[in-house]
Amino acid sequence: MIINTPARIAWAGRWKWAQRAIGDVRVWWHRVGLGQIRQQHVTVALLAIPFLIFLLLNSVGPASHLQKIQQLPLKQDVNVPVGVVLSESEFQRTRTILRYPTPKVSLVAACKDRSAFLMKTLSTWQAALGSTDEIILVDWSTSPGLMKINEIPGIRQDHRIKIISVQGQKTWILAQAFNLAAKFAIGESLLKVDCDTLLGAEFIARHPMPSRAVGYSIYYHLNWADARNENERHLNGVVFLPRTYFEAVRGYDERLVTYGWDDSDLYDRLERVGLRSRPLNLNFIRHLEHDDISRSANQGSHVWNLMFQTQINRVGLQTLPPWETSWMNNSIEYVYRAEDHEASQWTVVASNQVSGLIDRIDAAKYVEVANRARDAILHDQFDLPWEVLREIEVSNEELLDTLTREFPHGWTSKDGPIFAALYGSPETKLLALAEAVSLSHKYKRPLFVAWDPEGTQSKRKGTALRLSDFFNPAMTGTNSSGLLPPGYHSVFSLARWGCERSVTICVAWDSAYGKMEEYDSEGFSRLRSNLLDRLAGNVADQRHGVLLRLKGVFGIVSGEELAASLGSLVPSLRLSKVMDSFGNVRGSMGMYLGRGLSYKAQHAVATRLLAQARYLSGVFIIGDDEDAVHNVREMVGSMSIRRANESLLMVNPTEVRGAAVITRVAELYVMGLFCTGILHDGKSPSEVVTLVTALKSVKRAVLLETDS
Repeated sequence: MIINTPARIAWAGRWKWAQRAIGDVRVWWHRVGLGQIRQQHVTVALLAIPFLIFLLLNSVGPASHLQKIQQLPLKQDVNVPVGVVLSESEFQRTRTILRYPTPKVSLVAACKDRSAFLMKTLSTWQAALGSTDEIILVDWSTSPGLMKINEIPGIRQDHRIKIISVQGQKTWILAQAFNLAAKFAIGESLLKVDCDTLLGAEFIARHPMPSRAVGYSIYYHLNWADARNENERHLNGVVFLPRTYFEAVRGYDERLVTYGWDDSDLYDRLERVGLRSRPLNLNFIRHLEHDDISRSANQGSHVWNLMFQTQINRVGLQTLPPWETSWMNNSIEYVYRAEDHEASQWTVVASNQVSGLIDRIDAAKYVEVANRARDAILHDQFDLPWEVLREIEVSNEELLDTLTREFPHGWTSKDGPIFAALYGSPETKLLALAEAVSLSHKYKRPLFVAWDPEGTQSKRKGTALRLSDFFNPAMTGTNSSGLLPPGYHSVFSLARWGCERSVTICVAWDSAYGKMEEYDSEGFSRLRSNLLDRLAGNVADQRHGVLLRLKGVFGIVSGEELAASLGSLVPSLRLSKVMDSFGNVRGSMGMYLGRGLSYKAQHAVATRLLAQARYLSGVFIIGDDEDAVHNVREMVGSMSIRRANESLLMVNPTEVRGAAVITRVAELYVMGLFCTGILHDGKSPSEVVTLVTALKSVKRAVLLETDS
């Protein structure tokens, strides 16, 4: 099946025009009285006229073309060196005969301040191309100019090379530079490479392009998934395609004047007009290795800023009209001057300016675009699910700034987020939180905590308790207590955890869930070594994240580490108010009442406490059974530091959300940190005993730190 390519459609239009012209000439022929000549002879003669004109035009070589150029008047108002100057329209009328014969492949490259790279790569381009192919090299205002490359032995004799020197461009703009290079290209196929691209000698042969006769249908570029290493990913900008299709989509979008998305946007538009991508054969192309500083030198920005610019361009283009329909009023135009008789060197100056994408977006729209751009980086590069980005308390700007500062190269094999979903009683959650903080600090991974993953502890929908209701996430995990070693800390609070099912199910609607491994504290013993290996980066796969469903503790941190993490938790203002409401608890006796105490047992507890009244400054009584706690407090009278339900009075009536839970956490913290001794009666939960014991260790460590 023959495919209608842009070139084929254009020639069909020209043929229809020729047929109409032939008909007009035949009518004129008969009107002047020459109708007696046999009609078929006239038809044959008239049909031959267009072909004779075509042959005549193609017989004009470069020398005669330059004679025509030199006959054009010099435009004195253009600030360029003395020479023959062509406007954009004049250049477009003559460019198709700048080379003879027509090349099969036009290699186009554009450089700014990269002569060192070009001196290593240019020879590989020459070896890869045929004798009739061409190399279009744009020097985008480099100083010193790339024309000095001609001093390399053998370059002067290579008739295939054409150098276009652009003057007056202060910043590197890829789209404009490569569109200019493509204006000089007349080959059937266009091979766009970067100045740090090395080609194998068989590159062209290994990337066959269907002939014009059967219709172009494919183009070649790198699929990131095919890259075998990080260095090969930098070949994403290389593309090999039919030149007519590049012209049909109007090349690169010149409204993209900052780094990023220009290549991806071009590929999307090529797909829409019918081309299908094929992968580059990476055995015959290579990226010249160099550091990110060199790579981004023309942008003057950090690598993450470049990524942000890329996403700004991606999202911003969605707010503008398509390039194919708006290119005419948004393209750079130039004036051109040939510098030699072979037309192998040109000087070019822009004759207009084009507003960049950012200048076309109003302030309100830019805020929206910027937020979407940051979310895209956090999701695509840092593997944070969309639901996490919706539920996190900090702004995406603050989150991105923190992660890029602490992980300047993104996730490595030993990096990645820890997501901790806490379940169970307040004391269970406190222990689980301390363990998660310890793992985060030990393995230098950011921690995202959902205190109430399902929102079950809130009285109103959408008001689930968060870590920030209890502690300051920005200071959690710091060395403020003197217990944790100096180093990493990044803890973030989530309103809830969106993936209530297994991540293998959630990945169906968000690919980021496929970048994490899930661990449940229940029935965990067989997975202990696997979790530790993954946290240490000893598991070779692409799942950088770890999801901990904590219905208890894993038991993989020591008591000292647990105490250190508890000591690093900085109470929130809300929790501090409740703790202060208890009065002066320091030096008092702590009494925890478990479940199952009869009234007789409660009376016995009170009698025992009253017997020690002379030795105690007070008794701080808490427990599982509210009625038992109330009864014992009443029995001991003034010895009780805290009267029943007093802490609830400190909670603002408009902040009833989770007041009982916050009070419970405050009670446990005060008892562990400030009571001199702790008594237990009844069936006290093991988690309470473990938590209070760990908090007592925090107190001892702080006192030792203070004494020293």
